[in-house]
Amino acid sequence: MSRLGPRQRFSALVLAGTLTLSGCGLELRDVPMPGLVSGPTYTVDAVFANALNLPDQAPVKLDGDTVGEVDSIRADDFRARVRLRLNDSVVLRRGTRAEIRLTSAMGEAFVELVAPARPGARIRPGGVLGLRATSTAPDSTDLLAALSVVVTGGSFADVQVVVTELRRALQGNGTHVRRLLHRLDHLVTGLNRRTASIDSVLDHLDELTASLAKDSATISDAVQEITPAVRVLARQRESAMALLRELSALSRVGRHVVAATRDEIVDQLVDVEPILDTVVRNQRSLAPLLKGVSAFARQLDHATPGDFANFQLTTLLDVRVNGGLPLVDLPHGKPPALDPPEWSSEPRLPGPLNPDDLDPRLLTALPGGRR
Repeated sequence: MSRLGPRQRFSALVLAGTLTLSGCGLELRDVPMPGLVSGPTYTVDAVFANALNLPDQAPVKLDGDTVGEVDSIRADDFRARVRLRLNDSVVLRRGTRAEIRLTSAMGEAFVELVAPARPGARIRPGGVLGLRATSTAPDSTDLLAALSVVVTGGSFADVQVVVTELRRALQGNGTHVRRLLHRLDHLVTGLNRRTASIDSVLDHLDELTASLAKDSATISDAVQEITPAVRVLARQRESAMALLRELSALSRVGRHVVAATRDEIVDQLVDVEPILDTVVRNQRSLAPLLKGVSAFARQLDHATPGDFANFQLTTLLDVRVNGGLPLVDLPHGKPPALDPPEWSSEPRLPGPLNPDDLDPRLLTALPGGRR
């Protein structure tokens, strides 16, 4: 059995490692990157105003030598808190500065530690380099921004354009602009005074919206039910407009008629007022008479069912009852004296009609009567 030489043993180990990796389905990107520091380490935090271009595991250098790496980066109170992992052999003193720099104009960022001119006490593990002890060197982005300011004017050129356009728009319109600003000030002041009312309106609108949301199903059904009616109204829109025009013309005519006959109508109402007052005062006396007429009409219907009869009704009014009714003046002086009738609570109605007592001419005129 022959022994393997050193080179052969190394090749066998590499082949075994490759077979192991391929058997587990691992790739090269799954292999962890080796760290920049080895052995015992300690951490120090550095607070930067901006650390956007600084990657994780970026090198930390001191006097050109790599003495550590960036362990983590997190945001803390709108600042970047960078944790630096350093070798135990590195001693940091008070006054040490940390600066983010680039390896080249388009290179990667790293943290450069600058020792103080007058070293102070040692910074213990877990110490913090404050915002005053950190800075960020200009990068290519800052260079391009500065170059754009030189070439195109940058943001100042945009401000100049805005100012120029404003001056052009306000030229000759100063009075109108001042009036507009005064009105805006008045409007904003009024709205500010009515803040409570506006809040109340918004609250009520919110309640209304919530109620409508609860009744959304009912509102949807109502909309579906009213849709046919709306369609009918839409089809009859021309007719409705014509009707409104006719009503407008009628209102004009009616207004003209009322204006022309207003005085006559008022005079007639004034003339009829005493008559109506007298009727109202004597309504208790007229009630029995009207009841008697109504009873007589019922009896007449029973006497001549399905036929008709002519008769004359004479009413005698006593002027001495309840103050009397106004009488029309007769051409021969006073009306003849009449004996007062005997009033009773119930009028005396005639009995059934006897055909023998009727006028023969009336019976001849009645259909089916004697001829």
